[in-house]
Amino acid sequence: MARKKRITSTGSANTGIRLISVAGTLSVAGATSITSPSNQGLYLENSSLAITMASLTVTGAGAAGINATNQTGVVTINGGAISGSAGTAVNLSGGNANFTYAGSITNTTTTVNAVRLTGRGTGTVTF
Repeated sequence: MARKKRITSTGSANTGIRLISVAGTLSVAGATSITSPSNQGLYLENSSLAITMASLTVTGAGAAGINATNQTGVVTINGGAISGSAGTAVNLSGGNANFTYAGSITNTTTTVNAVRLTGRGTGTVTF
């Protein structure tokens, strides 16, 4: 199990945190902050993970604040805030992960959804 106290990413040239085709457990006990990534804040793809984060704050993402594609396992984010995303704040596509985000979502872009769920199998989604 990987355990981190906190993660901070500012002005990433692509994505703040990107996990593709990985399996295992990630636990972050402290606040995770991602500011102004040119793409997604948190990107999960084709992974089977048990992720627990105390909080996740994504500000000013060039695309989605959180994007999970074909994710299985459990993703639990116990607080934080997503704001200023140019794209959908939370995009969940495919997969059957149980997903919980207990933070706030502020979407001021009127041309995209704050939350988008497409092609998901079983699994719960809780906000």
